[in-house]
Parts: sequence; structure tokens; C-alpha cells
Amino acid sequence: MMDAGQLARELRLTDEVARRLDEWNYGVLPTVQKEHGREALTVLEPGQCEHWLSRWARGGEVLRVLAPLLEQVRGSEALRTWLLLQDALLLHDLLSSGAPKPPSGMLTPLLGTEGDALFDLLCAISAVPQWFATCRRLGVPDEYAWASVPAVYDNAETFFRAHGHWGHSRDMHWLAHYIEGKLFRIGRFEYMVREAAPWVPAVFRSRRTGRMVLLARDNWKFLANGLRLPLDEPFAKAEYTTSLVQDGKVIRGTLIDPRGFARLEREVTLDATEYEAAMKPYELTAEIHIPGGGGMTMEKAQSSLKEAREFFPKHLGWKPPFFWCVSWVFNPDIAAELPASNIAELQRRVYLAPRDSTRDSGLHFVFERTDGDWLSYPDDTSLRRAFLNILRRGGILKNGVMVIDDAGIDAFRPGFYAGVEL
Repeated sequence: MMDAGQLARELRLTDEVARRLDEWNYGVLPTVQKEHGREALTVLEPGQCEHWLSRWARGGEVLRVLAPLLEQVRGSEALRTWLLLQDALLLHDLLSSGAPKPPSGMLTPLLGTEGDALFDLLCAISAVPQWFATCRRLGVPDEYAWASVPAVYDNAETFFRAHGHWGHSRDMHWLAHYIEGKLFRIGRFEYMVREAAPWVPAVFRSRRTGRMVLLARDNWKFLANGLRLPLDEPFAKAEYTTSLVQDGKVIRGTLIDPRGFARLEREVTLDATEYEAAMKPYELTAEIHIPGGGGMTMEKAQSSLKEAREFFPKHLGWKPPFFWCVSWVFNPDIAAELPASNIAELQRRVYLAPRDSTRDSGLHFVFERTDGDWLSYPDDTSLRRAFLNILRRGGILKNGVMVIDDAGIDAFRPGFYAGVEL
């Protein structure tokens, strides 16, 4: 491994950056090289970047821009070392405890602004062979690894639109999930292996009928309309605080209406001999992520859910107790603005619940900016117009939660979860 001082000199790092190499765990590089370096550095082999970019419409264009940098990195031990360091810090989170993420621009003195951004893109591409290796270790077919590669393409496209040259954001934590074998693209949706987040309601299921019921968790703060208190509001503004009690005989709590709000007037009591928790403590679930790109038809959505339901037992050896998602897509106000949209159709087929969220949820995804000057945002699509209409009325852009189980996946029809009366 190169001496830190020599590395700093050859890369023309500023004195401040050079001093922080120890803070960024420079000493872990031998471990990274042993565990991940072989796959990461395959991007430098002739033809490899071309291979990983081959399914991108603009891959050839990007490859031509990358070619000079690839040659430069191949001929520089310092740049190869820095590629492994970025891999360790941005993809494997091997920072010293509490240390901040390294900022962008550190290679600008050597590579220039565009070269520095391209180096970040090269680091992102280096993640691809690593998650292919993970899939092969797990026995997951390559088709699922290929399905996830557009995550790199999409980020690079967004970077290009924002900056006018190619690069990749330095927030690469999403790519790390693929390498860890926690995230898979299956049809229209992505699925992450994780415990249910604390903003997912308590999910119960009748042993007799199989019917799924959602109750608010203990100590959730609500407004009078049954929606969660926004995250930027003080608790004193909450008009209702829920409780959830389980004593072995009964389960008592506040019912979540499948349309996406709490029935604050409906504290229900469930017989614990009939109803059981759908998920055991610390049990893994599958969180859905909805990639951009449009085309979210109900046929594609149901097909993805059915395939995912088979994927996890077949390839990972466990069956999710249910699927869930937190997204601006499940804001009921969006469906009200666009009642004939795929978003509205999907909302009508799942069990919705409210989420305590910020007031700009989805803004960056839809407009690729969050500068607060939304009056100047373009209204060139129906979705953008829907967002702006909500803001003009004084509304907030909130997230929502959805839950769906096997019965809902099989039925997958509007109103399947409607009419919960206990």
C-alpha cells in the first residue's frame, strides 16, 4: 500500500485532505483490497467498462469520455489506490466512527472538475462487478444483477442534466445495498431486505379469515384529520396521541383506514386468540422501492409482486411476511389530483397508511431540485402540475405508507382492503 504522504503528493491533494487520510480510515485499504479489490478493479481491464455500459443507450458516449481517464488510472498506482479508498468510503462505509463523508472535488487539482466527476462515475461503475459477484455467491441468476445496473445509468443521467458533464453523485449508499445482497430489482420494483421501519404500522392478521388489519403504533402523533404530525411540527401541535396495548388476551389500538388515514374515533379491540402479529420481532421483510421511468401499469406491478414473492424463498431461503413501501407515490393527494393515473390505480389496490414526513417529499424526485423556489418550477408534465397544484392550495407534499400481503397480491383489485370494520 502506498505511503499516505506519497499518495497525497502524487494526487496533488490539499494539505487539509492529506491530514484527514487517517480520519478516513486509510489504514483499512489492505482489507478492502483483499475483500473487494479484485472485483472493484476489474473496471480497469480492457473491455470491462464497455461490458457494464453496453445496455445503456448512452453507454458508448460515456465510454468515449471515460477512455482517457481509464488509461490514466491504469498507469497510476496513486489513482488506483484512491479508487479503492473511495470504494471503501462510499460503497462499504468503512469510515472511522463519526467521521464525515469525504467531500467532492478532492481530485480536481489533478484531474480538473470534469475529471473529478468522472472519477466518481468510475467508482460507481466499480460497484457493478461487486454485486454480480454477490449474486453469484447467493445463487441469484445474472438477470437480476443486470436488472439493477440502470441504477448507475439513471444517476449519471441526472448528474449530466444538472451539471452538463458526466459524473455520479457521491451519495452511493444505494449501490452498496446491491453489493451487500440486500437489494434486488425484480420487474418494475426494487425490493430491499430489512426489518420493517418504525413508521410502518403494526400489522395483524386474522387466523380465521386471513384478513390483514393495520393499527397505529404506540405514541404516534396525529392531527385531527387522521394524518401524522409532520416531522417539522412540534409535538405540542399534535391533536391525538395513540396507544397500542397487547396483554396476551386482547390487542387494543387505533385503526388505520386502508385509504391512508387513522380512524381516531375508532379505538378497536382485537381478540388475541384470533389475531396474531403478521411479523415477529426482528423478522426480515421486503421493502419496495419504486424506480423512476414511468410505465408502472397494474399488470407490471402485480407481475413484480408475484415474482418477488417467489424470488425470496427460492434464492434467499425465506418468505417475507408482507411487502411494504414508504414513498410520495402513496400520498392520497396525488391520487386525488390524478384519479386516472397509474399512481391512483396502485393506491386503490393496496392498504394505505399515513407517514410522518417532511413537507417536500418527492419534490427532488419529480423536479430534480429542492431549492424552495417552487413557483419557478416547470409544469410540463401532469405529475409536476399535480405537485404544484397541491402547493398552490397550501398543501404539503407528504409521504405515505403501503402494505400488501399475499391475498392482496393475488386479488390486486381496487378496494380489496376497503371497508375494515371491527
